[in-house]
Amino acid sequence: HAKRMIQYNYDNGLRIILPHLQLALKLMGSAEDAFMTFCGISEDDFFQQEWHRKGGKTSKLIGHTTRLYLAIMRGDMALGERIYEMGKMYHKGGILFIGSIMRAFLGGLVAFATARYHGDNEKEMIRVAEESISTIKIWAKHSYWNFANKLFLLEAEYWFLNGNEKLARRKFGDSIAAAA
Repeated sequence: HAKRMIQYNYDNGLRIILPHLQLALKLMGSAEDAFMTFCGISEDDFFQQEWHRKGGKTSKLIGHTTRLYLAIMRGDMALGERIYEMGKMYHKGGILFIGSIMRAFLGGLVAFATARYHGDNEKEMIRVAEESISTIKIWAKHSYWNFANKLFLLEAEYWFLNGNEKLARRKFGDSIAAAA
């Protein structure tokens, strides 16, 4: 798809697809670099250019969300918390954009993990986590098959954080069943 976008000079599409392609490569453990292959620049240079490009909000959102996802998949919640904080500037406004929806889910996971350690911002992280649950509940009402597993996972984290391991276990099971 990226090659076709280059052939047809569809730069906006390329800006949207490259971060996802790079994320997939990283998750597979590949050393390939989609940004270097298709743009001749590094990932950091790509996002630096997007930062300065007028109207590049979509690419910034996607780039931020993929970096947050990668931090979580690698189990680095401290990095995830930093990325979440840095991304606040990109995610102002409605929840209709897919990056904002994923940020609600991923931000909730990071917030619960961070709140467990009772740091200085524990109350703020609990607020973020509860807000994430509220957002995903709305989406689960509209698309149960797509969001129920995410909702149950966040609810499991909520109950675990609040000391109800029995209900947390049930919600973790519900999440697995809904994802299957």
